[in-house]
Amino acid sequence: MATPTPDKKSFRTQLLAHRRNRNTHTKKRLDEQIITHLRDHLRLHNAQRIAAYVADETEPGGINLVPELAAIVDTLWLPVSKNDGVLHWGNYKNAGSLTIGRYGIPEPVPPHNDSSILHTLDMIIVPGLAAHPNGQRMGKGTGYYDRALAGVSTATTLLIYHDEIRTDVPTETHDVTMTFFLDEYGTIRV
Repeated sequence: MATPTPDKKSFRTQLLAHRRNRNTHTKKRLDEQIITHLRDHLRLHNAQRIAAYVADETEPGGINLVPELAAIVDTLWLPVSKNDGVLHWGNYKNAGSLTIGRYGIPEPVPPHNDSSILHTLDMIIVPGLAAHPNGQRMGKGTGYYDRALAGVSTATTLLIYHDEIRTDVPTETHDVTMTFFLDEYGTIRV
């Protein structure tokens, strides 16, 4: 994967600052709306075996994302960042089944599976900083998700705030196209 262009780096910096500066009350309301739409989305697609991620307090869905998902699906896989830039996946049982991993992000304790597990799931919930209306997402710049999702046909849903879906998002050929965007207004099929 190529080194991010200066445009992408500065764009990410702006997006991260915007997320950090979002009003706490507004953020809470947006996250509640996203979680409500996500529940409906998973029910509509009968998605009971999913992969997702542990969101931090600035990301769509917020810190309640994993507990909310765990309450409504049968199986929840969460990413484990490996040293070689590859994601593996561990099964989430409860908050006690997480440990602090690479980058300080909570990750499931072993055992782990490689990304081939994604082919067996009903839906993959994906993080991102921004999205182009054509379906491409912009992540944090490490390429983990672009590598993990390459060649995977399982439906993908990017959780995003509506103001982060923009036509000026710089994209590259390796950026994986999402199946759906889900924001505070609902689901958008791309």
